[in-house]
Amino acid sequence: MNPRDLAGKVKRKGLSGTLHHLCARYLYGQRHLLWMERDLTLEAPRLQRQHHWRYPPIGRELLPAFERHFPQHRAVIGDLLEEAGVQGLAALDDEGNVCAFVWYSDRDYYDRHYYRCWFPVTAPGVYLFAVEVAPGHRGSALILGGQEHLWERLRTAGHQHARAVVDARNARARKLLEHLGFQPLGWQTRVFTLFGCLRLCHQPPAVRDQLGSQSGSLAWYRLQHPFRRFP
Repeated sequence: MNPRDLAGKVKRKGLSGTLHHLCARYLYGQRHLLWMERDLTLEAPRLQRQHHWRYPPIGRELLPAFERHFPQHRAVIGDLLEEAGVQGLAALDDEGNVCAFVWYSDRDYYDRHYYRCWFPVTAPGVYLFAVEVAPGHRGSALILGGQEHLWERLRTAGHQHARAVVDARNARARKLLEHLGFQPLGWQTRVFTLFGCLRLCHQPPAVRDQLGSQSGSLAWYRLQHPFRRFP
């Protein structure tokens, strides 16, 4: 972290908040991920007026449209497009810019970009992740139009439920999932980071049972990518 970034964090978080952040990043940190589920047979709230947003699937031809609001995500998006069973859906404004997106997997998904642990998928369901909305569109009717399109797309593919995880400390993300109709399952995955380069994952019994015989997934704690820096 360069001095300018550090000064910015001190200004935003205060000294104690900054020290806590540095400790979690470079010494020891943990995240509590709450599992949530949405029944896809439930109807999504419908907009009372017509809108002109478009919701295309994410492909390489759409990468330039991420430049305005999400330029930092392009490398990860390129990786996800290579993942088997993973698909993405974007929301485009009138100018063709991506202003929101979501990814989902119809098979057990290993998150190698962020949490570095497995998330199981039980048929006929999907695992949703990386739900992002550009700051200028948060809280807008864009979400209503987008979820109506997404749930219909998943139902057409034969899925009956969608699951997702959210960091317990991220109130905004949790509120977004609740707004999308997700309900808590009462499961919690814990992710521990040691010295900024060792990651261990503790899955609840229900998740371990669903992962079954997948290689390496039965262990309570898994060592993830030793000697690799994490965000």
